[in-house]
Formats: sequence, C-alpha cells, structure tokens
Amino acid sequence: MLLPLTFRKAVIQDAEVLTNLINSAYRGDSARLGWTHEADLVGGLRTTVEEIRKIIEASGEFLLLAEGDNQIMASILVRDEGDCYYIGMLAVKPGHHNHRIGGRIMSEVERLGKETGKKEIRGVVLHPRKELIAYYIRKGFYLTGHSEDFPSQYPAKVEGLKLLEIKKTL
Repeated sequence: MLLPLTFRKAVIQDAEVLTNLINSAYRGDSARLGWTHEADLVGGLRTTVEEIRKIIEASGEFLLLAEGDNQIMASILVRDEGDCYYIGMLAVKPGHHNHRIGGRIMSEVERLGKETGKKEIRGVVLHPRKELIAYYIRKGFYLTGHSEDFPSQYPAKVEGLKLLEIKKTL
C-alpha cells in the first residue's frame, strides 16, 4: 500500500527542514540510503537555509512538498520559464524510496504544469547518473543533447562533470 501524500508549496517556516532533507538526500552518508544521491560525485552541502529561503520568497519559482506521516517526505524546485517548468533539487527522504514518492511528486508537477498551460518540463541530470537518466526516460523525459559544465561553486569529486538537459512534453 502506498503512503498517502498531500502536496503544498513550501513556506518560510519550512526552510530549515527542507535544507536538511535536501542535503541528506544528495550528499554524505545518509544519502546512500537512497539510489538518487550524488555523494560519490560532489562534496559539500547541496543547499543552505539562506538559499532555500530565497527560493521560497522568490516570485516565479517555488518548492513543492509531498507530506505523509506528518512529515515532509519529498520536495522539488519548480521554476516558471514561460511555457515551460524547470525542475531541480528533487529530494526524497532517505530510506523512503519504496513508496514511489518521487514519481508521485513529479506527477503533481505535471498536473500543475498542464493546469497552468505549460507545454513542457525540463531539468538537468549529472552525466554519470545512468540509473537516474533511465528513471526520467521511463517517466517520459528525453535527453535534448544539450549539456553544460557542472558549476564550479560545488566541490566535484569527479573531473569533467557535465549536466545533461532532459525535457518532457506535457
């Protein structure tokens, strides 16, 4: 049985919990409880409380939350780019990947996108993450062929990291 989830946009009071969730899902030993981590590719923190607060307070972007069992189980950054939503920082609470939470929050983003007239969703994935690329392809995304160097502000553990663009038509 799937864990019941509700969805909502993050508010400023969620900033610290979200920062901890995102960092634990992406980096360090706790991230290894899930299969979507980048702990072996990138060091340091994925985000800060200040960065999360800026996203929450910004116009044109938001963090969508999935809540279940009276806690935040997942989050995803959604940025309005006109006829497209950009997605990023998809984070599922480590140890809870068996409830299809990531797919369900993605479905909610798609629903919101269609509801607001978006034509597509796009994002980026680290090139060594073959299993994550395959996941997005199973969800209807495709690789566009566009890539960019991984931002130098984050300490890469692997030389030559690239971000590959993915898109999905709604």
